[in-house]
Amino acid sequence: DRFRELLGYSSEEFGRLPESWWGLVHPEDRARLSAVFAGSASFELDHRLLCKDGTYRGFEARGRPVSGRAEDPRWAGILSVRVGRIEPVVSTDEATRMILDAVGEGVLGIGPDGRVSFTNAVACRMLGLSEEETVGRSLEDLFRRGGGGSAPSNAIPEAIRRGEDGFIRRANGGEIPVEYHLGPIRRDASIAGALLTFTDISDRRRAEVALRDDQERLRNLIDSVRSVVFMKDRQGRHLLVNTFYEQATGISRATLLGKTDHEVMPKDVADHIVAQDREVMESGRPMTYEETVPGPDGTPRHYLTTKVPLFDTAGVVAGMCGIATDITDRKNAE
Repeated sequence: DRFRELLGYSSEEFGRLPESWWGLVHPEDRARLSAVFAGSASFELDHRLLCKDGTYRGFEARGRPVSGRAEDPRWAGILSVRVGRIEPVVSTDEATRMILDAVGEGVLGIGPDGRVSFTNAVACRMLGLSEEETVGRSLEDLFRRGGGGSAPSNAIPEAIRRGEDGFIRRANGGEIPVEYHLGPIRRDASIAGALLTFTDISDRRRAEVALRDDQERLRNLIDSVRSVVFMKDRQGRHLLVNTFYEQATGISRATLLGKTDHEVMPKDVADHIVAQDREVMESGRPMTYEETVPGPDGTPRHYLTTKVPLFDTAGVVAGMCGIATDITDRKNAE
């Protein structure tokens, strides 16, 4: 009963001990035990038995065979628990395979010759190949680095390359954009191969393209407006200006971006503009002003300008934007 309790089985589950005991022996231990039971000499050896919870518990057996036949594994003696030795129901190789296949990233193990030595289910699915078709392939057949580079079959890195972009080459001739990590596998002081892990970034690439398209449409819209449009950060540096801003001031976009008004405008003009900008950002409210700014030829131009504070995701003012309409003709008429 004590033996049964150690393994976690009830009397009904355990059944008759001589028959049930052999079925619980770890498969890797059976050959060793069979050799002992084929003789008649006393023995003392360790082995593992399957518990009800799916783990293996280690035991030490001391006794002698009863039948003297390997096919009749009966013995008499003492069985004691080997303290601290509880082993999983799967072997090390099986556990490694389960871990690899549970990982959400593709995995390719690369040998010193630049060929795949092991892989996982995600990698095979992305490649469109079976494990048998993948193992043994050259890395350069399956993967290329971004920027038009390639992965030479013997190019094992000495340092980890993290978060770089590349492409997985599929069996059907297509490619999947991936973010990859490639690092050496070291054994003692030498490099024994490499490990390549990668994640499909197709959705991210599509989102990036969509964002660029949106930005381009917004840029075209802003540049089509016949009013001055601008955006500045909290420090007053220009983040965005439209084409009409360049035409109205004679200052190029390349010169303006990243600069404050004091860096591109006469001091008296910049002082006036900056004071208005600060009022908008400190109050957190839209405001409308009349401003006078020198044109490309130095002639003053009058603008009716509406400025609006910009808030970050925390609700803190992060800058401001504005649109200014030229009212010079109206002012001159007045």
